[in-house]
Amino acid sequence: MKRLLLGGVVLLLCLSWACHARRTQPPATVRYIDLQCERCSLEELVRREAEPSAVDCGWARKREEWRAVSECVLKADAEGRPFRAIMWLPGIDSEITAGYIRKADGTRMELWSDSDGSGGGRSCAASVSRTSCARLLQNPKEPWLLTCDAPGERVSLCREGATRRVEIGPARDATDVSCDPKEFGDRDFYCERGEGPGNVPAGTSLVCLPGESGKSLTCAISSGEENPFPGLNPE
Repeated sequence: MKRLLLGGVVLLLCLSWACHARRTQPPATVRYIDLQCERCSLEELVRREAEPSAVDCGWARKREEWRAVSECVLKADAEGRPFRAIMWLPGIDSEITAGYIRKADGTRMELWSDSDGSGGGRSCAASVSRTSCARLLQNPKEPWLLTCDAPGERVSLCREGATRRVEIGPARDATDVSCDPKEFGDRDFYCERGEGPGNVPAGTSLVCLPGESGKSLTCAISSGEENPFPGLNPE
């Protein structure tokens, strides 16, 4: 009987310790990365490259505006007049915008802006480059898009990554963060920030990079102060 009582006491003590360990397990935390950089502005660069007397053919921010801008460019070019124009272009996994310029001496150029050349949708990853064009032609697949014919060497005008600074914020409660269980624990993995309860295990320390929407996150397990995403360091 004594052995049974002793065994019961030991079992109760073990259960009590396990419950206490679970209660004292630190909550999951998350620290968010804030990227800072000097932004690349295609509009400012087009204005700087174009001449003051250039015809402003406008900015086509959507497909329905391509025709008016293209017709203005082709008309001014045929008349030998300087011009400037900006057109949004359909990108696959980043935002593409092109600027077109003709100077009084007949020099034509295309300025190309890509929000993220790696296609990851990161902040502070945009770049703008410039190339000369022998002619500006209508795109055979999209008649109201322009094509830079016989482009010259492409020159970089602006790279946000060159001035990128990474700041890691303070630790916060991660109960609203949910991660893909199939990827959790890899070098980096996908998570989301929502209103409901998350699924990050207690005691886990995350560092996350928010996407453009603010809800999607790219995360890594890290408790140190170092940046766990080397690709975010200045280029």
